[in-house]
Amino acid sequence: MIKFKQYIEEAFNKPYPFRLQKFGQDYITNVKLPDDTELEVFFQGREHMDEEDEMQYEISFVRTKKGTNIQSTELTGQGDQMRIFATVIAAIREFIKKENPKYMDFSAAKDDPKMAAKDKTVLQSREK
Repeated sequence: MIKFKQYIEEAFNKPYPFRLQKFGQDYITNVKLPDDTELEVFFQGREHMDEEDEMQYEISFVRTKKGTNIQSTELTGQGDQMRIFATVIAAIREFIKKENPKYMDFSAAKDDPKMAAKDKTVLQSREK
């Protein structure tokens, strides 16, 4: 019988292939997905406000429809969320190996317009 810890580890151990590229202080990777979308993972660097010799990185990821500039953080219903997140985790791990950052920011933003009308104090599943 598989244990819960093994199940979680297996769920995130098959990321899509990616290549992390550096542009100035920033890093990005574009991953082509089977549904003709691209996963873009960004690491945007800026000087830390209290420590000028330290960088602070904001991490974000979006899906982009092929051939367009339409970006989304909405759920697609494609059933590959574990592999998408495994790819994001793998990109973060590679970024940490390259930069060893002292400060990183990550949030659980959504594009869902229905959420705009709801109580902002209630955490959604991604935020939990």
